[in-house]
Amino acid sequence: MEATIQAALIAGVVALVGSALSNFGAEMYKRHRDAAALAGGLVGELRSYVTPVSQLLDVLPKLIETARGGQVAPLPRMKRPTSPVYESRVGDLGLLGPALAERVAYVHGMIEAFRNMMEAAIAPEVTAKEQEIALTAALELVRRAHLEATPLITALHRFAAREPLEPF
Repeated sequence: MEATIQAALIAGVVALVGSALSNFGAEMYKRHRDAAALAGGLVGELRSYVTPVSQLLDVLPKLIETARGGQVAPLPRMKRPTSPVYESRVGDLGLLGPALAERVAYVHGMIEAFRNMMEAAIAPEVTAKEQEIALTAALELVRRAHLEATPLITALHRFAAREPLEPF
């Protein structure tokens, strides 16, 4: 009788441990899948920003020269762009690990600062000098963000391709 109780107890403990390990493995895989999807979404969003950079690097100096010459450069008013993937998943950046989360936040901060400078440059009451300052700052922000975004895209690709239990 005592052997039966011991066997049942051992079977129960094994079942509990097996269940806990199974749940842990399933949760780890879910986190991996969510992190890989986040990294992939951020790659797409960042690539869409990197694509027009060469045009910005060509146009912004010309606009700065116009403003420096005392004329307000004619810039169209437009709806402020958004970063839908970043904005909707900013709370999940921790899934990427501390180093990648920091880099993603930094690049998006630079993009947001660029947007602020461009809004300042197209304000209806902007003077030529104010526009020159805003456009010069915007150009510097584009350069910095581009320098950071290009290797970040590669790092996010590598992160998304890693094995489920591979560390950050």
